[in-house]
Amino acid sequence: MALSSTERSRQWRARLKAREGAGCPELPGLPPAPVTHPLLAKSGPGPRTSPGAAACERTEEERARTREKVRRHRARKKALWSWPQTDPVVPDVDLVLEFLGSLKLSGGRFDGKNLRVLPWMEKFLRGALAPAVKESALSMARGNAKTAFLAGVLAATLVGPLRQPKGRFQLVAASLQQARIAHDFLFDFMEPWFEDRPDIWRTQNSTQSALVERKDTGARVRAISSDPAKAHGLSGSFLGDEPASWAKNTAPRMLAAIRTALGKAPGSRFFLVGTRASDPDHFFERALEGNGGPGTFALRFAADPDGDDFDPAEWARANPSMDYFPDLADDVRSQAERARHDSTRRHEFRAYVLNRGVSDTQTSLLLDAGVWEAAETD
Repeated sequence: MALSSTERSRQWRARLKAREGAGCPELPGLPPAPVTHPLLAKSGPGPRTSPGAAACERTEEERARTREKVRRHRARKKALWSWPQTDPVVPDVDLVLEFLGSLKLSGGRFDGKNLRVLPWMEKFLRGALAPAVKESALSMARGNAKTAFLAGVLAATLVGPLRQPKGRFQLVAASLQQARIAHDFLFDFMEPWFEDRPDIWRTQNSTQSALVERKDTGARVRAISSDPAKAHGLSGSFLGDEPASWAKNTAPRMLAAIRTALGKAPGSRFFLVGTRASDPDHFFERALEGNGGPGTFALRFAADPDGDDFDPAEWARANPSMDYFPDLADDVRSQAERARHDSTRRHEFRAYVLNRGVSDTQTSLLLDAGVWEAAETD
């Protein structure tokens, strides 16, 4: 537990007093004092050791540890701002991956640990940041660390290899509230930079606005809803979060506004990331099928349409992080067990855990055949 300033001061005064009593020479302005400890008057053979001398030794060890902490702190501080800037048209993907792996997670069991760059993250970035690619789509089941990954990419546009002077990056979701989920991850990743140079940042994080801006370079990340009225005058790159949940009546116009804005800055890109849509004609489904034409890239993780819902191999198809996160594997097994006996949960299981591209709600009053089968065997 962290010590209060009063307690730290008390301990420091106690150390000073011990050093003064031992005649420690390291502190200027404190004259060596004679050692008058009663134990020194004890007769008998052998060396006489003053407790004050031991205090000197302990303090020197503490000073050595402090110097090492200061050295490490300065090295970390220097490393924060030392990332080379890569070409926006032909980015150095290896450098971007290295930056992502340096980010510190906040909260939960992984608090203070570095973001783990998983194989699917590398595969997507190598495809999405290829020179000729302007639009890319990524889909997998929920709970696979997509949000942390996306926030890391956003951080790279502010302080990492993807940063550009006056660079603009918009995080688009069905609502500002949903967009703020990834934006909050970004705030957590950016905390070391905020603390080191608070003067160069302008931030907003409320129910009305979510923004991170570097005042020295003009680079900005902004969270907005998928309302096309919010897209006027925007430029730069865009990250579409859970596009399957965008409002159907306004999504086409928002999509057109984003694609129009892409041509305003060199190296601009459009990323679509989320679980699949239940409508095969949805623009996200078409993008995942590779129907976006030249300059597009798609990566989809989903269970086989004809596969067994309760086959662990099918779970792994839709959850590429499952082999790396034991908690995720346990959660998938628990959801599968509940879905086996509940038709409503089975629809949710197929939509969000198997990423089958189906509705998450029950559309018939009849029991699912699989539920009948499970009931008969109970």
